[in-house]
Amino acid sequence: MITRKQPVTMMYSKALIKPDGEVLNYSDTSSGNDVLVFIHGYPFDQSIWKEQVIALSEQARIIAYDVRGYGSSSKGKEKFSIDLFADDLIFLLDSLQVNKVIVCGLSMGGYIALNLVKRYAERVKGLVLYDTQCYADNTIAKAKRYENIALIRNGGKQKYLEDMCKILFSPVTLQQKYEIVKQTLNLMLKADDDVLMRTLEAMAERVESCSILAAIKIPVMILCGEHDMLTPPEKSAFMQQQIQGSVLHIIENSGHLGHLENKDAFNQHLNNFLKSF
Repeated sequence: MITRKQPVTMMYSKALIKPDGEVLNYSDTSSGNDVLVFIHGYPFDQSIWKEQVIALSEQARIIAYDVRGYGSSSKGKEKFSIDLFADDLIFLLDSLQVNKVIVCGLSMGGYIALNLVKRYAERVKGLVLYDTQCYADNTIAKAKRYENIALIRNGGKQKYLEDMCKILFSPVTLQQKYEIVKQTLNLMLKADDDVLMRTLEAMAERVESCSILAAIKIPVMILCGEHDMLTPPEKSAFMQQQIQGSVLHIIENSGHLGHLENKDAFNQHLNNFLKSF
């Protein structure tokens, strides 16, 4: 008798205590042949993937986690860097005895995913680069991040996040789906001031990943919102041109968060990608 895996109806977080006493918070559907890891963007936490965990739980074992300092993961005392964030994920996978994974990284999560491919290539069997880019910050972008650090330090966190939220979404979402915008801003406001500043510095000082793209030989899917202002479609098109055999899908009526704005299209693309393994 063949039994079907029971679909997940909600996410249950678990706490992993690291040797230094820091906490890494994650959720794990715990069954499935392939393992899909969701890496959230800045400044969210793993809850931003809840609809995808539910929708895709029959296709793979799904692990989502809170990047250091976000959600219920502690921030620690080490200087934040993309390398450190990637090392945290490797520690989680080692602790769960998971060898190879398919990784889906959103924005900053894409920086982490590309860092994994660069430094731990043997651990990644498939890659989804979602509303992200391979470039390092140029002089202007880097200066803007440090301006925002100063703004947060001087009590401007709410203004900074409200302004950021206005450019995260497509015009359709801003006009017709205000509840999504409101929920997202509320999630962003939960982030700790110090964590926001330390993450901005980590992103400002990150190195480029464009030079490794041509060497990537695993299956790669690139997703980008039609109206993404933060990482516009031409940056995704560049990565698709550099990664042999990769595919690019543009998600209509969405900005930087297509998995919320047009979740059916996003989920279908991810579902099809998982079925290819």
